[in-house]
Parts: sequence; C-alpha cells; structure tokens
Amino acid sequence: MAANIAFENISDGETVHQRCVLITGQCISSHSDEDFLSITSQDEAASITFPVQNWPISNRRFKALVVLSPGINVLTFQHNHNGVATGSVGLSLSYAPLLQTPPLHLAIMVAKDSPLTIDCHRTNAAAYHPRTRTWMLRSRSSV
Repeated sequence: MAANIAFENISDGETVHQRCVLITGQCISSHSDEDFLSITSQDEAASITFPVQNWPISNRRFKALVVLSPGINVLTFQHNHNGVATGSVGLSLSYAPLLQTPPLHLAIMVAKDSPLTIDCHRTNAAAYHPRTRTWMLRSRSSV
C-alpha cells in the first residue's frame, strides 16, 4: 500500500550522526487535518527498538522527531485516516554516533504557572500518545 509520502530533508539509506532526527515531508494522500502518521522503529533484526510514535499531518505536511539507536534503523511511516491505516512507506537510516564529541542532552523546561499543554488543534489530539496526559499530571505534581 503506497501512502504517497515524500521526505524533504532525508533520503533512504542516509547516515546521520544525531540521535534525534527531525524528518519533514509531505503526505499527498492526506485529505484531512485529522490524519496522522504512525512511525515504527526497528533494527536490522526486525526487533522494535522504540514505541510507536504518532505525528499529526497538517495541510498535507508533517514533521516528526524520530529517536534512533546506533546502527541501521528501519523506520515505517504509516498514514492513518479516521483511525484506519491507508498506506505505509519505509525509510532506512544509519545512525553513527560521533564518539569524540560529548553527548548533547535535550532539556525541556516548564514554568511553575505553565498549563503543560501542547499548541495543537483539538482535531489532531489523536496523533499524540495517550500517556501524554499521565506524564503531564505527574509533571504538574512535581513542579
């Protein structure tokens, strides 16, 4: 099933040196702002390396922040429309960490008076992981 997904900033088989990669592209077969992409990450042995991630599609465009493990990562981008998978595309990336440079850690700071919400339209809520609400409640109690 082809999903007509085109990647704009990365190519199949490319080698990257960052653990997190922002992948941008277009999903031409998307006709609704309620559509989203599910991304599955596997290694060479077809073992799932990270949980499935869901990212919204808006105006037929998407941005997805994908976490990679060292070595070859086989990513499957699945287009979902009304909760039904309509097609998928594979992307193979090789992550080669640069060991001579210290690691860069991502820190997300939240102010004490923050409502801990994501700037996203309600119709795209299905594209986010259900545990986000649990994480937000835990974070709120620790702030």
